[in-house]
Amino acid sequence: EVLGLLASQRSCFIDPVDYLGSVFKCPEFCPVLLWGCSHGDLHGRNILVSILDDDVNLPALFDYEEMGLDNAVGWDFVKLETEIKVRALPSMFAGREPEFFEKVLQFERHLADCTQMIHDQDDQRPVYDAPVEAQRLAVVILTIRKQARRHLGLQHQRDRQWLEEYYVLLACYGVRCACYPTYQGIRRQIAAAYISAGVAARHLSRPWRQLEAKIREAKLLAKRVCQQLKHGD
Repeated sequence: EVLGLLASQRSCFIDPVDYLGSVFKCPEFCPVLLWGCSHGDLHGRNILVSILDDDVNLPALFDYEEMGLDNAVGWDFVKLETEIKVRALPSMFAGREPEFFEKVLQFERHLADCTQMIHDQDDQRPVYDAPVEAQRLAVVILTIRKQARRHLGLQHQRDRQWLEEYYVLLACYGVRCACYPTYQGIRRQIAAAYISAGVAARHLSRPWRQLEAKIREAKLLAKRVCQQLKHGD
């Protein structure tokens, strides 16, 4: 139903199931993932915080059953993001389902635009015309993505790869989580996760790496031409 209602929005949304199926058939198009030590099951219900004078502090994590030394590090960030937003969005965007789908899509597009600016180290932020609660949620999600960029990208000299990695994990989790018992029968949470995955898949389907390879080749060619001109060849 979501795919049918958003079929005209292919510039920013595609079916993540189809996209992931094509990636599994051609693994060379899947970004390289960072593996290492992580919690493995990071979501809001596994985090306790102390609230004093409207300030959150002293966070404590528990439920380390999935912790390991060879986990996909980005999975914790993606799971924390998805589990927070899919539970918050239905209470923020009321109305009929088609209106809810459209508002969630606008929310995800805003996140994607801001994330690209974070990736490009651009301090500006696009205007987001939405209820205050949705704007506050966007700030929380973008804070998670900033931390993901730090741990997946900057700390490992992978600043050009982290975003593709984040999006492929976001697409995987958005499709997978609908199978979890906690989602059964909750249509709007499943729809929100699916839309999140579809926006991520749309960004992944663009040939970023192929384009970057062509840019590198063009730079090398230009450099050779400049050297030839410099030596009078």
